[in-house]
Amino acid sequence: MGSYDGAEICELVGLFILDILSKHFPAANVGLYRDDGLAVFKNLTARTADKLRNTCIDIFQSVGLKITVESNLKIVSYLDVTLNLTNGKYQLYRKPGNDPLYININSNHPPTVIKHLPRSIAKRVSELSCNENAFHDSLGPFEKALKESGYSAKLKYQPKSPSPLPKRKNRKRKIIWFNPPYSANVKTNDGKRFLELLDKHFPKQHPLHKLFNKNNVKVSYSCMPNFKQTRQRHIFKVTSNKTPQQACNCTQKSNCPVNGDCMKKSVVYRADVTSKGSTMTYIGMTGG
Repeated sequence: MGSYDGAEICELVGLFILDILSKHFPAANVGLYRDDGLAVFKNLTARTADKLRNTCIDIFQSVGLKITVESNLKIVSYLDVTLNLTNGKYQLYRKPGNDPLYININSNHPPTVIKHLPRSIAKRVSELSCNENAFHDSLGPFEKALKESGYSAKLKYQPKSPSPLPKRKNRKRKIIWFNPPYSANVKTNDGKRFLELLDKHFPKQHPLHKLFNKNNVKVSYSCMPNFKQTRQRHIFKVTSNKTPQQACNCTQKSNCPVNGDCMKKSVVYRADVTSKGSTMTYIGMTGG
């Protein structure tokens, strides 16, 4: 975990385990996300539930994995939502100590990002709340974090709208995106200037106009990586244990002129070279 490859491997292992669990428990609803899982069984006695728990542990052990399983739960917190089977309600869940932190209102980010941040937070909390009361119960830490970041907006409940009827699928246009990094210190409108250059160098009579025009070339500003995270990664890279330096890079180690130390610094060597009956002695030192 911690890298893209690790996440992909975790997903593949999860799919493999889900396939095994679905064969052992065909009547259950089982889900896995990375290292968290949730299973729903109906009309089970406590004894039967405990047997299923042990079976689940055995399945994971059979593939070399360990797991902790809790059974007979009516209220469970899974990922970022708390589910209550007793009353059928759900609301947002936050792990202890996981306080939200948002960009400051005066930070160097695109204005649209700063403007829509409160609305996107309200939408997210609304989606994880079964009703308006559950929404307001979960709102405190988010409004506090927004206030500390300089925002004065009040978060409002956004009820779920009925799903629209599926529309006819149209062929998607292939879009080429230009994503210049945003900076409030730059006064030039880079996006506008870029599109003007597009019109200038690819006019309608140009043979490549159908590929490079305002309909299929779009501009969207991007944000640079967080400086604190970049600095921490660099410090970790510098202070971590380095791979030992290779002592020899010869193709055949047995033919190394300095006995496998050709890559080491400041190694003095002597070589006797015989040619046409005469022997010459060479003394040298490796770089360093």
